[in-house]
Amino acid sequence: MTTLATRAPSASPTTRSGATWPRAARSEWIKFWSVRSTVWTLLSAVIVIPVVGMMISAVITGDVTRQGGAGPGPGSRLGGGSPLDASLAAVDFGVLIVGVLGVLVGSREYSTGQIRTTLQAVPHRLTVLGAKALVTGSVVFGAMLVAVLAAFFGGQAILSSGGHASASITDSGSLQALLGAAFYLAGVSLIGVALGFLLRSTAGAIGTLIAALMIVPGILGLLLPSSWSGVLDYLPGAAGDAMRGVSNYTGSLGAWAGLLVFVAWVVALLAGAGAVLKRRDA
Repeated sequence: MTTLATRAPSASPTTRSGATWPRAARSEWIKFWSVRSTVWTLLSAVIVIPVVGMMISAVITGDVTRQGGAGPGPGSRLGGGSPLDASLAAVDFGVLIVGVLGVLVGSREYSTGQIRTTLQAVPHRLTVLGAKALVTGSVVFGAMLVAVLAAFFGGQAILSSGGHASASITDSGSLQALLGAAFYLAGVSLIGVALGFLLRSTAGAIGTLIAALMIVPGILGLLLPSSWSGVLDYLPGAAGDAMRGVSNYTGSLGAWAGLLVFVAWVVALLAGAGAVLKRRDA
């Protein structure tokens, strides 16, 4: 009499991996909203952008200069900028805030040691990075879209009530500026996430982010010869300005080219973070 040996069923990919993409994303969603520092940082950006934008619009109403009898619209000049730029000037403040937010998401678990627990629960390291990027980018885009819309409508109402040129959301360039600003801020937050994973240091990643977006362009502008000035157009900040259609942008990139360059920066940094995450011990 023979005995038939039965083979134990092999573990499915889901069982071996410990977590699927939806589970990893849900875990990162819970982490995002359960940590006070990330929530308060996000809320500060949501508040600062419209409040500062409306304050700038209120200040500008005192010294508006119309050029050539231009009527209302994004092209009407207000103290060297358009009505649209006046409302969205605070986006530059928001860049720092959402960049710090991204760094916190990327580096926080390294500083607390929680990254080991995370990687045990989700052995596929790229899934961890992807889930963090997905949650951070989507949350920041949605929140910043609300913020820039509030800044736009509030700022234009202030300009209009003062009898000055104002922009409508149906004007040419308005939607590009609003959606571009929200997308740019979301992209900067992802750059912060990537730097957090690359450097594993909150302070170092924040310093690198500030230098890359605000210090390096100015230094290169002083050091590079005029024949090389076009290189500056391909830096993340300049590409973001081209994508948003900022009126004082003087570079050579169009909106779509700026979008492609900016996305390339974000993807390259996230890819670098993924490569480092796979090869380096937690």
